[in-house]
Amino acid sequence: LSEWLADFADNKTVVLTTKPSANAAGFSYFLNTANGNISKILGNIAGLTILVSPDKKLALYAESAGSSFRTKIYDLVSNRAADFALQTLSEKCVWSQIEPTVVFCAAPKAATACSYPDCWYQGRVAFSDDIWKINIATGETNRLISPETFINKSIDVINPLLNENENFLLFMNKTDLSLWVLDIR
Repeated sequence: LSEWLADFADNKTVVLTTKPSANAAGFSYFLNTANGNISKILGNIAGLTILVSPDKKLALYAESAGSSFRTKIYDLVSNRAADFALQTLSEKCVWSQIEPTVVFCAAPKAATACSYPDCWYQGRVAFSDDIWKINIATGETNRLISPETFINKSIDVINPLLNENENFLLFMNKTDLSLWVLDIR
C-alpha cells in the first residue's frame, strides 16, 4: 500500500493511483467503499498524476513526455482524452464543487527539461506558477494572477484548496511552505 496514493472522489468512492514516476507505467482506479468494486480509470501511462472531478465525469491528468510532461482532460463518460488548456501537474489543481466543469490550476510559466514528475518531487526543479480558472465545458481560460509580477516572488503552488463558498483559493508555496490565500470573487 505504500506505493499507492488515495484520494476521495466522493463519500463512497476512493481514487487509488500508483505513485508517479517517469520511469514507471502508472495506473488509477475507482474503489467503491460500499461494495468493494474496483474499476480502472486510466493505466499504462508513465508519470501518471490524476485529479478526478467531484461528479466523476472528468479527470485531469498529467503524463511524462520525454524531458517534459503533458496535461490532458479525460472524459470518463465517453472514455476520450483531449489536450488540456495548460501544461501543469494535476496536483497543482482543484475542482470546483459548485461548478463541476470548472478547475483552478497553477501552471508553470516554463519547465526545465528533466524527467517529470520525478525531478519536481525531488526538488531538483521549482516552478514559477501563474494561477488560472478553466471551464472545461466552454473552453474559457482565465489567468487570475501572476504572483511573480504582483508580489515580485515566484510561487510553486502545492495543495490548492477552495473554501466552502469558493470565494478563496488557498495554497502553499512548495519552495518555503508558506501559506497563501487568493480572493477569487
